[in-house]
Amino acid sequence: MTATAAPRSVVPENAVDAAALLAACSREGAAVVAVGGSTLQSIGNAPRRCDVVLHTSGLSGMRERAHALGGKM
Repeated sequence: MTATAAPRSVVPENAVDAAALLAACSREGAAVVAVGGSTLQSIGNAPRRCDVVLHTSGLSGMRERAHALGGKM
């Protein structure tokens, strides 16, 4: 069995921080798993890889995604 490092857990406070984190993970080739309310985690397929756990609890009240996605929806 190969030991693996535990994924880094992050809670961005706003959409700009979340976008910056996702951009950095993309550049580094890090696998990101988004976690909302941590319910129903047993449903669906388990991720093959998880380097960063992105908790969305700090993003409450976010209404638009276009800005965080560089204007693309």
